[in-house]
This record gives sequence, C-alpha cells and structure tokens, in this order.
Amino acid sequence: MKKQLATLFFLALLGTAAQAQKKELQPKTGFWVVEDNLRTKQGSIVRFYAENGTLIYEEKLEDLRLNISRKKVVKRLDATLTQVLNRSRTLPSLSESENYVKVAFKKN
Repeated sequence: MKKQLATLFFLALLGTAAQAQKKELQPKTGFWVVEDNLRTKQGSIVRFYAENGTLIYEEKLEDLRLNISRKKVVKRLDATLTQVLNRSRTLPSLSESENYVKVAFKKN
C-alpha cells in the first residue's frame, strides 16, 4: 500500500512539473546578451538582438550586475526582450533613456 501511494505521489509531481514548464515565457524572435567586466566588477551591459542578429537595444547598468545562472534573472530578461521587441516594432529606434532593464530589476 505504501509503495502504491509513493508511486501515485511521484506521478502527481511529474504532472505538475510538466504543466509549470509550459507556462514559461519564451521569446521567439530575438535574443539577449549580458556582458560583464570581471576586472572592474562594475555593472553589466545588456544587449537585445533581433532574430537576424541586428542590435535593437542596449542598456548599461553601472550599479547592477546580473547573475544569469538564476532562473528569475533569465525570466525577467526574457520578459524584457519581448517588451523591447514589441516596442521596436512600433518605434523605429529605441533610446537608452527608456531603462527597460533597470525597471525590470528594480527592487520592490
């Protein structure tokens, strides 16, 4: 009986994990690159590119370093990418004063 309950519990966990993965936000028409200077340890530069490799938007974060090994950071960058891509479709050029990345990582 215990083995059956353990198996049922394990299968239920697998089902919820599969559902959670489907809800992730995946940008389909571009990518982002984060550049850090390891010598000075000052900030990051985030660049957003279209699917064909053209630079859409670049933002310099002087007081913020991004750890892209964290899922939360990747999700925020993906969400910012979709926002930048949608905005770039309506406007011919985006200014750096928009601060999309700083707004996404603003501490609440």
